[in-house]
Amino acid sequence: MGETVPDDRSRRPVRLDLAPADHERLERCARERDLSMASYARQAVLVAIRGDERELSGRPSPALPGSNHA
Repeated sequence: MGETVPDDRSRRPVRLDLAPADHERLERCARERDLSMASYARQAVLVAIRGDERELSGRPSPALPGSNHA
């Protein structure tokens, strides 16, 4: 599959519980981008966090590396 995260002890796991339909959507989107579901979910969460930060601060936030999002 796609990208993997290096074994870096500075990272902390997060549990994500999804309804079956949402799990299927995640699986489909990740597969279409040749990513693991964890990698796709991580990217989606970081994009959402940056959008929230931008909205809360009133300032544009930098794009994620390798992303088309501003």
